[in-house]
Amino acid sequence: MFLSYSLAMASIYVINQIYDVESDRINKKLFLLPEGIIKIKDAALFAAILFLFSLAIAFIPPIDWTFRIVLLLSYLLGILYSAKPISLKDRPFLDMLSNGFGYGVLNFLAGWITVKHLDVSALLHSLPYFLSVSAIFLNTTIPDINGDRAQGKRTTGVALGEGPTTRLALIFLILALFSGLFLEDYIVAATALLSLPFFAKAALTRSIDDAKVSFRIGPALLALLYGIHYPHFLILLVLTTAYLKLYYK
Repeated sequence: MFLSYSLAMASIYVINQIYDVESDRINKKLFLLPEGIIKIKDAALFAAILFLFSLAIAFIPPIDWTFRIVLLLSYLLGILYSAKPISLKDRPFLDMLSNGFGYGVLNFLAGWITVKHLDVSALLHSLPYFLSVSAIFLNTTIPDINGDRAQGKRTTGVALGEGPTTRLALIFLILALFSGLFLEDYIVAATALLSLPFFAKAALTRSIDDAKVSFRIGPALLALLYGIHYPHFLILLVLTTAYLKLYYK
């Protein structure tokens, strides 16, 4: 299930980069498509192949139907997030909500299904992750405001501006902290607590650099804490970090 979901998310990531190629060129991000190193049609073919492999794996027994539903919902949301005319990523608040739901709820449910039956408690326990992902996403819109505005995109960051966006992110992070404590999910609560000073600073300074630090520190802390708790995940984290360093070198 891990491989199937990972391949689906990789496919969605490629699709998102295809639709973001112009704004990424302005914002000088992810050079492979914006600089023409990989052609868009080749990227689209690669995305399709990834999803077909993901789907094929999802139908291998004993993977059950609940995982397939979560997988398909995740993929559908990913398409709606990027593809026109809906393009949730270009709509204020819907961009945040779709990220929070996709990476905070559906992603969480996909993992939950691997060890437990899907029930209402799964949705409840996904709440701090929804809030955390939403907080992180809000601050990721800050560095892209100029490029997105130039492309006519109306993200939450563009709609609200730096100050209100970073303050809203801080509120979501505080809610993630308290919901994590209430649900006794101390890993996500600890991540929110340790990230809090960085989000507070970003909200006070409204600096792009501080916003970047805040949205980078949260995922890194969460991954590290889970890696300490689950050593096999730490190995994957190290390999992924090494690959990213090579990619951005």
